Amino acid sequence: MIARGDAELVPFAVPLGRRKVVRCLGADESRWDEHFVHYLHDSPGDRGTLWLRLVPGSLTAQDLSCSSTA
Repeated sequence: MIARGDAELVPFAVPLGRRKVVRCLGADESRWDEHFVHYLHDSPGDRGTLWLRLVPGSLTAQDLSCSSTA
């Protein structure tokens, strides 16, 4: 998916970030890779973590997969 439009950087919100990660990794943080735990619980100000909010003006769906010639 390719999206084009107006975007802005907004402060990182831990509860929203956790909800998004839980969808993929499950609710049990003890089973998560350390990277994800630190990303959520370290200070967003110290890490420089931000959200990118995009209001799409256009969306284009394309197959961007690669194929092997071997």
